Amino acid sequence: MKVLFIGGTGTISSYCSKLCVERGMELWLINRGTRHNRIPEGINYIQGDINKDYGRIREDLKLHKWDCVVDWTVFTSEQVLRDIELFTGKTEQYIFISSTSIYKTTTADNKITENHPVGNLIPYRYAEDKIKCETILLKAYKDNGFPVVIVRPGHTYAEFTIPSNIPGLGYGIVERFKKRKEIIIHDNGLSLWTLTHSADFAVGFAGLIGLQESTGEIFHITNSEALSWLEIFLIFQDVIGIEAKFEFIPSQAIYKIDNYIGASLLGDKAKNLIFDNRKIKRFVPSYNPKISFREGVNTSLQWHDMNRDEIYYNKQSMERIDRIIRSHKKESM
Repeated sequence: MKVLFIGGTGTISSYCSKLCVERGMELWLINRGTRHNRIPEGINYIQGDINKDYGRIREDLKLHKWDCVVDWTVFTSEQVLRDIELFTGKTEQYIFISSTSIYKTTTADNKITENHPVGNLIPYRYAEDKIKCETILLKAYKDNGFPVVIVRPGHTYAEFTIPSNIPGLGYGIVERFKKRKEIIIHDNGLSLWTLTHSADFAVGFAGLIGLQESTGEIFHITNSEALSWLEIFLIFQDVIGIEAKFEFIPSQAIYKIDNYIGASLLGDKAKNLIFDNRKIKRFVPSYNPKISFREGVNTSLQWHDMNRDEIYYNKQSMERIDRIIRSHKKESM
C-alpha cells in the first residue's frame, strides 16, 4: 500500500511510522525534518511544513495517489478543509486524528463508547476544534463520499515523553520529584484515567490502514488499564524512588488561577475517562494493548537517563505550577 503521513515523528505517530515500514507499506512522510532520529529507514521523504509550504507541497503531490493519507498535524477546521480539497479523488482513505478529550463528563462506572455525547462544559479550545473537524469530515463523507476514518486517541506517550496532568510539563515532573518540589494532584486524585503507550496504539492504528470497511467509522484506540491520578503519581514516586509532597488542589480553583492549565483539567483530565475498545478489537483483532503504565513510565525514565541531551521540559509550566500552589495556599489561609 502507498501511504502518506503528514508529520509522522511525533509522540503518537513515530511508532506508527515504524510499524508501517515493518509491514511493507510504501510510506511517504511530509515532515519538517526536526526529528531525523525518529524517521525510519526505507521511507520516502518530502521535507516541509504543510502549513507554511503549502503551495510547494501541493505541487509535489500532484502526480501522486494514495491508498491512505494520515495528517497527524490537523487541529483546526481550516486545516481540515484544506485537506479535503487536497485529497478528494487522491486517496482511498483519510484517517483523522481526533481526541478522547471531546467527551462530556462521565461517571466512574461508565465505559465510554464511540457514541458517547461530545462537548465540554467549559471553553476548551483543543477539544472544541477537534469536534468541529469531525463534524466537517463526517459531512464530507455523507455528502460526497470523502473516505474519512476518525480515530480518537486518549493520553498517549512514548519512551521519549513523560505523561502528566499539567500540559507541557513533560520531564519537569521528574525534576519536581528530584528537587522535592510539590506535585499538583487535581481534586482528590480519584478521577480515573487511561494512559496508552504509542507502541500499543500503533498496532490498532496500522490495522485500520487500508481497511475499507472502516470508512465512515469512529474508533477509540486506548489501553484498558484504568488508574486514578493518585495511583499514577504513586507509581511515579515508586519508580523514581523519591517520596513526593502532593498538593491536592480543586480543578475549579486551578482554573480561576490559571485558565490554560485549568481548562486542560476541567475539559479533559479531571473527568473519568475509561474507554470501551471493543470496536477497534472487532475491526483489528490483533489489537491487544500489553504495556502497563508502570512498565511504560519505567522505560521512559530509563530512556531519559540514557539520552540526557534530549531531555526537555517547559520551564514556563514549572513556573505556572509554583504560582498556582502559592496562590492556592494564600487563598486557603
